[in-house]
Amino acid sequence: MGGMDSQERLSLMMPRHLDDEAKFLWWDFQQVLVVMAIFILAIMLNMLISGAVLGGFAGWLIGRLKSGRGRGYMVHTAYWYMPVNMGMERTPPSHIVRFIG
Repeated sequence: MGGMDSQERLSLMMPRHLDDEAKFLWWDFQQVLVVMAIFILAIMLNMLISGAVLGGFAGWLIGRLKSGRGRGYMVHTAYWYMPVNMGMERTPPSHIVRFIG
């Protein structure tokens, strides 16, 4: 009647959550940005193959770092380990551990 049997219905890909991040192939948007930045830099330096390998490795590494963690993990990690305040004026600098007050 519906044209699909139960096996075909089960094999359809459905998103797990409605607010999942956008993906390109199997990578998240943040991973694609890093891979493409490295790849474009390698093209400008005329190092296409090494740039593709390095970009793929960087994408894999970011994926491993993000796996099993929340959506804002990379932003939080950047806040703690990068010296730049990233436009968060109301938050204290991350190097200040104790406050007097």
